[in-house]
Amino acid sequence: MTTTTPILYLVNEFADASVNNLLLSLIHKLDSTRFEFHVLGLKASGGPLESAFEESGAHVVRLGMRDRLGIGLVKPLSRYIHDHHIQIVHTHVLRPDVLGGIAARLAHCPIIISTKHNPSYTRQQPNWLLRNAVYWPTMYLPTHIVTVTELIRQQAINHLHIHPNRVSTIHNGIEIERFYRPDARKPLRDSLGFAPDELVMTFTGRLVGGKGLRTLLPAAQQVMSQYHHVRLMIAGDGPLEAELKRMAQDLGIAGRTVFTGFRTDIPQLLAASDLFVLPSGIEGLPLALLEAMAARKPSVAAISGGTPEVITDGETGLLVPAGDVQSLVMSLTTLIQDSAFRQRLAERGQQHVRAHFSVDHMITEHDLLYQSLAQRRDQQILVMP
Repeated sequence: MTTTTPILYLVNEFADASVNNLLLSLIHKLDSTRFEFHVLGLKASGGPLESAFEESGAHVVRLGMRDRLGIGLVKPLSRYIHDHHIQIVHTHVLRPDVLGGIAARLAHCPIIISTKHNPSYTRQQPNWLLRNAVYWPTMYLPTHIVTVTELIRQQAINHLHIHPNRVSTIHNGIEIERFYRPDARKPLRDSLGFAPDELVMTFTGRLVGGKGLRTLLPAAQQVMSQYHHVRLMIAGDGPLEAELKRMAQDLGIAGRTVFTGFRTDIPQLLAASDLFVLPSGIEGLPLALLEAMAARKPSVAAISGGTPEVITDGETGLLVPAGDVQSLVMSLTTLIQDSAFRQRLAERGQQHVRAHFSVDHMITEHDLLYQSLAQRRDQQILVMP
């Protein structure tokens, strides 16, 4: 008789965020006859994905965090892990890493996994020094670490001296076909006021420090001064939105720049685009870049985190140094001038993402990891005196 393995995913809240969507993919695609899923939210508030988790068949619980740190949740969380015989606790972000790791240790959970999406917090992020002081020590709480890039894995091994057997790289994956929507190109361009002969450069993501947007706008201004058929689209919202709009006005490109605000129709926006640009200097493994390449858009990205694991320069996209306006101008100009080169990069980029960064590939890697850690645990139990 086969028994299911109870897995607990711990999240801050049920927001429509990339990590939560990743967990939904795991729950939908992993074999429900072998795994039983529990999703616990630390905060009392729900969120737009709470019902989606419930509909997936997972056991969904709000723990109701009442203080900023959530230390009071360690005991009830540990009790839940013990009472439901949880065999795997898997976390992804800092507060769940800390609280989940401590609670799982207290409950003697045999497998504790933490996925690290970035090497550290950067100066552009609030309380970065304090958060880093907590972030790195949490690497020692789990029994196994998953990193979304090989770069982060090597940092954990070389700088924190974590044994290589305790660290695996599993790249994030996306639904490739969801983002390839050539049928949506004309309707979206019409709705946004793009003429048929205009070339649209697009950025998607949060408008926050570290995303390279203060590099992008001056680069776009130089490009637009040479090519009058080029437009810029910035899709997303965030604290820098007003500043960036003023910057576009000061640079004289406000009339040729579209700020869409927050959008949920990213596949359609990418369909309306001609090339994608990600000048960010604070990436782990950027999903926005994967989405653009899946949409068959030639892409320019700053060298940061895992972007070199996604783009081979000149083959599947173009890489530029973060913060280098002139390098970005040169790469954008190359793509604008050479439509055949744009097409080659777009096709190769899409093929690369389909082969290495699909959601199915990511699911398979998680399934194999869960199985191997369970087998390793069973072998340790067998050899115990």
